[in-house]
Amino acid sequence: MNRKKKKEQKEEKSLNKPVAIYFKRKIKCNSVQTEFKFSNIRLDVLGYNSDEKCFYICEGKNVRSISGLGHAIGQLISYMSLIQNDGFYFLQVVNYFLKVNLNQLQFFFEKRSIKAKFYVVLPLEFKTQLEHSIEIVKENIGDFARYIGIFFARKGKVIMYYDPLVKEISIERKYNTEEFLNEISEKFLTQEKVENYLEAKIEQNRSVKFKRIKGNPCLHYEVWLKSANKKESGRKIEIGFHIELGNPKQKDRSLRKRRNILKRLINKIYKLQYKNDKSILINKKWGKRGKYWAKLYYETMSKKRNEFDESELKIVLTKLNLLFQNLNCELEKANWGRSHEYE
Repeated sequence: MNRKKKKEQKEEKSLNKPVAIYFKRKIKCNSVQTEFKFSNIRLDVLGYNSDEKCFYICEGKNVRSISGLGHAIGQLISYMSLIQNDGFYFLQVVNYFLKVNLNQLQFFFEKRSIKAKFYVVLPLEFKTQLEHSIEIVKENIGDFARYIGIFFARKGKVIMYYDPLVKEISIERKYNTEEFLNEISEKFLTQEKVENYLEAKIEQNRSVKFKRIKGNPCLHYEVWLKSANKKESGRKIEIGFHIELGNPKQKDRSLRKRRNILKRLINKIYKLQYKNDKSILINKKWGKRGKYWAKLYYETMSKKRNEFDESELKIVLTKLNLLFQNLNCELEKANWGRSHEYE
């Protein structure tokens, strides 16, 4: 790092310290930290007021020109986007480093939004020459101008030039593959219609299968994260009902009869649903057992290979519930293809 850069950072730190004190004393923030690292960025000053349930974020810039001011405001706007994109991770980091009460953070988790106020702190000695630049920049950033405040500071003194509105930022939870499958399992099984009826089994962080309690595991609903294609940024997700009864070595007539009853049933459901929903799919011969297996299913595509968001979770659960709703009543009527009461 060259001397000029080191000098700029030292001068900016001299602006951040008075703001940190201001956050504690004037704004009554319970927790304040300078140089708070989150994801691949560093927030110069981060404070949290538990009474207001609001975060205070400040970017220090030792500048005297309009270009330097514009750069600082641009950084704050990018922080807003980053918090929106990684809000749950932001809260986890806050909990670890700022030691904010977990019950307080639960409020944001449940509300799916974060309240924050954003500021730029500028050198007090350049206040007069920067005032006109501030007005020009505010005119050019449109609605964002209402959400970015301005401090002027020097050692031992902070002046609030413009106090912004509170910015409410919607956040979405992100899941890795294990978390995604666990969340699908938990949300699906806690519904009244399947409670005490189905049980789940997660296999190698690639699929979760739902079968009837004491039912045949070869007949199950399944969410399968398929192997990622190198040419695609996302991953195909299959949501289906699987019939995996029998193999070429088995000569059991009753098993073959049951399999054929179930295959006819899913084919009937497919034809009925396809009239109104062209996204439903059927495969009458698939997998290791070829002609012995069949499935009725939907497919969707994730944006990333190993990261999933709440919108993707909602799509999967909607499709899974739709399959269960359309199939389960018919399966019960057909006694799941059995000629006797029990498996």
